[in-house]
Order: sequence, then structure tokens, then C-alpha cells
Amino acid sequence: MERYTDELAEAIKNDYLNNPTLDNVRAIAEKYGKTQKSIIAKLSSMGCYQSIVRKTKDGKDIIKKEELVKKIEEALDISVPSLVKTAKLDLRALEEAISERISN
Repeated sequence: MERYTDELAEAIKNDYLNNPTLDNVRAIAEKYGKTQKSIIAKLSSMGCYQSIVRKTKDGKDIIKKEELVKKIEEALDISVPSLVKTAKLDLRALEEAISERISN
């Protein structure tokens, strides 16, 4: 596969920044005869690729169990490392209940 010239890289960057979506990445890849992964890698190396923010089924940001436990521990000023073994749904409910009570 042919390497990126400075002009091509700049054109790809401008095309992407006009519409930073995955669909546009696909169109750019097709337009310049590159793979989608190659376009994403080039945009990333130029510091302009914006990864897609994944959400849960109910539209909330994805958060790791460890992060939920850390929030709970900080809110209650305790250490409960085994809490990470709890179901994520229960941890999220606990963290939300604690946050709600603290803010009231």
C-alpha cells in the first residue's frame, strides 16, 4: 500500500474534521483507496481522530466496576476491595444512591 504524502494526509485530515464520524471515515477510505483502519491510524497519529464514545443500553457512559468501587469508597471514606466482585448493576445502583443522598 502506498504511503501517505503530506498533501494526502492534510486532505484526509480536512475531510475528516469537516464531519468527524465513522461513516465519514469509511467514505474517506473509499475515496483515497485506503482501508478504514489505515485512515483511523493516520488520523490518530496526527492527533485529530475522535474515538466513538460507547454507551450502555440505557444510554449511560460505560464505567468500569473498579471505578464505581472507587467512587463508593471515596464517598463513604472506607476501603472495600472485595466490592469489585459485586454485579455491575448493583454497584451502579449503590453508587447512584450514595451520590443522591450526599447531594441532598
